[in-house]
Amino acid sequence: MVCLARVDATARSLDMQGTMRLLAGLVLAALVFGAAGCGRAEPTEPAPAADEPAEPVSGEPVGPVWQEQVSGVGDKLTDVTFVDALVGWAVGGDSRGVILGTTDGGDTWSEVYSHDRYEFEAVHFIDPLIGWAVHQFDGESDIVKTADGGQTWTKQTSGAIRSANDIFFADADHGWIVTTAGQIWATADGGDSWVQQESGVEGLTSHLYDLHFVDAQTGWAVGWDGDGAIVATTDGGATWTRQDPTVEFLKAIFFADAQNGWASGNDGVVVTTDGGRSWSAQDAGRRTLEDVFFTDAQNGWVVGAGSIVLSTVDGGATWDQERDGGAGTSILYGAHFVDAETGWVVGADGVILHFGIPAGADD
Repeated sequence: MVCLARVDATARSLDMQGTMRLLAGLVLAALVFGAAGCGRAEPTEPAPAADEPAEPVSGEPVGPVWQEQVSGVGDKLTDVTFVDALVGWAVGGDSRGVILGTTDGGDTWSEVYSHDRYEFEAVHFIDPLIGWAVHQFDGESDIVKTADGGQTWTKQTSGAIRSANDIFFADADHGWIVTTAGQIWATADGGDSWVQQESGVEGLTSHLYDLHFVDAQTGWAVGWDGDGAIVATTDGGATWTRQDPTVEFLKAIFFADAQNGWASGNDGVVVTTDGGRSWSAQDAGRRTLEDVFFTDAQNGWVVGAGSIVLSTVDGGATWDQERDGGAGTSILYGAHFVDAETGWVVGADGVILHFGIPAGADD
């Protein structure tokens, strides 16, 4: 009887152990299957590499940026002008004169005119067909004119014995040039004939570098005659009056309207809000700035040595640095903008920079 009881107890013990092992196996299987199922239900994508920029959200606006265009020349480019976002010209040269043209916003540039002696200093167009460019007098002429968008150019002569530095036309007839020796010459027939006007800063050591008119009567010219010089006219140049810029050696001037203007040079930027009766310095740094351009009374740019580009959106109350190549990089000489988001800058070594929305950004 004792032996049978022991056998029965042993059997029950073995049966209980088997049951426990079976339950443990079922629990383990459930856990493994559940983990695998969760993995399939919630897949995760690998994180992007740290050095890969996130793609812009679809539909996110893309702002204008600076990009270099291929000019096709290695010459110094001194000035640029556009009549719209597609059609423009750039001029310059090194021991020769060259005029470049584009009809696609600068995606392609080609030589439309050249001569073998003096570089072109400035170019001005009043519409897609009619324009002028100036260079140092070569014994025959110092101006060339086109009436067909730059396909052909004819020579004109101002009569100035000093090198022309800039040219500006208020319309198809009325134009002016400024020269070394502080001279101003004017035409009332599209450049066929020119007469000298009394600038008040004439002299062998004086220079006028740039001029700007807002209409056929109202304009300004800037330069140097021992001090920074600004002269203004309200009668088409019949009389010019000296203004006090408060700085030395001015190289460029631009007016957004008859009251709001800026001038730049070796000491930065000065501004007027009363047509030039008073001028004050702006905080653009003491650096050489070769050109200034505004699209309205608020949005403007200055360019110069070291490939510097400064911009303002508040009339010059503050200037922000957009580009700076540093010492040894190309000097930027000329700028032109058709609106606050589209413009071009030219400089030494054939440099052309375009400011605008990148191609394909709106696709």
